[in-house]
Amino acid sequence: MLTYLKENGFPMSIWIETADANEENDHLYQSVVKDEDDNIIDKFNHTHLKERVFWAEGFFKGLKFKTNE
Repeated sequence: MLTYLKENGFPMSIWIETADANEENDHLYQSVVKDEDDNIIDKFNHTHLKERVFWAEGFFKGLKFKTNE
């Protein structure tokens, strides 16, 4: 699980839970992103665990852009 907490300077708290997406393919993961109220924000498949970090960076940049309008 990857955690980004508001008290650590992020715009909101999110948790990214990751599991194998396909038992036949060792390199395919599915991540589920949830907020502090346990609402699902997004689900996505990826091949490298680092892609969760890229997703979170893009999400927070988009959130910052949206709130600055």
